Amino acid sequence: MESVNIRDFEDKDWPELRALIMEQWNDRYAYNAVEYNLLDPYMYEDEYLLDIENYKFFIAEDDKGLCGFIFVSYGKDSLNLEYVYVAQRKRRQGVSMELMKYIEKYGRHLGKKEIVMWSLVQNDRSHTMKEKLGYKFEMYSYTARKNIEQGKGKESV
Repeated sequence: MESVNIRDFEDKDWPELRALIMEQWNDRYAYNAVEYNLLDPYMYEDEYLLDIENYKFFIAEDDKGLCGFIFVSYGKDSLNLEYVYVAQRKRRQGVSMELMKYIEKYGRHLGKKEIVMWSLVQNDRSHTMKEKLGYKFEMYSYTARKNIEQGKGKESV
């Protein structure tokens, strides 16, 4: 896999992030966003979504620019995975897995106990990747959890 850099979203990223959001909106595999308008680019004006205090965006980039993103919200003891998307040009190259590992490290840094996410039943490729990372889907709900506590203290990011 060609290396990618994962980092916090910056204001300068908005045009490329919006282009990725538009790509996922038209992507028939992006079930979550399409069915639930989670990242409907027509629903939000300018950077509205990025200003929500309870959300944090992370960007994956390579030498061609942004190639994926992940965003999370904060629970009392958990980091909640809201959405992950990888550009079509970088699919099946481990970018989602790297983004997932990054938020686990970020969650430990914050002292969170687990990562929680909800997933649609038909999103098989996503489930396989998450299970490889140790996420356990709860019966009947397609909610997945993973305990990320390790020892004492907070991990630096």
